[in-house]
Amino acid sequence: MPQSCAKGDTDKRCEIAERLRNEGLTFRQIGIALNVSLERARQLVLGARRLREQEREYDSIPWFSLSTRTRNRIMSELSSGAHSRRLDGFPSPQQVRELVDSGIIPRQLPNFGKHSFKEIEEWLSRHGA
Repeated sequence: MPQSCAKGDTDKRCEIAERLRNEGLTFRQIGIALNVSLERARQLVLGARRLREQEREYDSIPWFSLSTRTRNRIMSELSSGAHSRRLDGFPSPQQVRELVDSGIIPRQLPNFGKHSFKEIEEWLSRHGA
């Protein structure tokens, strides 16, 4: 399975590889500069580009700026019990604000600590809800 750039320690190598490629270096030259194979250099460059595209996509959909744990917990709460709601796609910040204010997403969810709730509050204020 091909490797690509992941968040963390390879980010810098991905950025360097992409910068070198944009400067006109070949994958072989990038590989030599980073002490990796030609194929790994190609993976680093393409992985960096893929990450940048994902970040742009995530920026266009506010829901993705929440952590995965927080998103999953909200969706779990929305789909369970008496609060079950049908949402087309991802809830907007305004919909989440309504759910928090009405108590459907209570401030004390099981397995959902104060840090996660703080993340929701910050997310809502960033998105004007």
